[in-house]
Amino acid sequence: MSARSLPITAAACAVAAAMMLAACSGGEDKPKDDKIAGAESSDTSSTPSASPTADGARPNTELPEDLRMDFEWNKTGKPAADAVFADTEQYFRGLKRASVNHDLKDPAYSFYSGDEGLSYAIKQIKLNIEGGLAPTGTDRYFNGKVAVFEKGSAGLVTCRDQSKLYSKNTESGKVEKTDPKDERNFVLYNLGLRKDPKGVWKVSDVSVTVGAKECRA
Repeated sequence: MSARSLPITAAACAVAAAMMLAACSGGEDKPKDDKIAGAESSDTSSTPSASPTADGARPNTELPEDLRMDFEWNKTGKPAADAVFADTEQYFRGLKRASVNHDLKDPAYSFYSGDEGLSYAIKQIKLNIEGGLAPTGTDRYFNGKVAVFEKGSAGLVTCRDQSKLYSKNTESGKVEKTDPKDERNFVLYNLGLRKDPKGVWKVSDVSVTVGAKECRA
């Protein structure tokens, strides 16, 4: 995959000039479903890495063996930026966990989301529930960049590769594979986040570009 500069979410357009990135937006409705100031790049981690809150309460984001999520985001060495990476990873893990289990009451995805981030997660989970599907395979996130702003806000932009992520029929167990070369497998996420009083970075704004050329080889 090419490592090109990635655009900034609409929520962070005020600093777009400083980051020399282009703004963009889009949408995603694929049933199988379902960077920004100081642009920090992120070490590869495929295991939950969020730090505990003051009271130590973090929901479970463990996934089944047939679903792997790879977050190829290198740590920056800056606590705030790395916390944004970590909590965003948990947001996506929580979304996938609820999609696999067909459980809109799973606490993980809502713990790490708010506003549009919560609405997006619910929509993706419902697509799987209504379609009788569950994600399986490998879901890859790469080329991540993050920016932390004043007043507890941040932005993150990342590419996503779904070429090895499939949908499994929950009744028959049949896996519905798609063409790995389909450009729709390559998605660009622009996310806005806010830090809550307990120090959790919650995804509050989501902009998605399906088939993003920035994320293709």
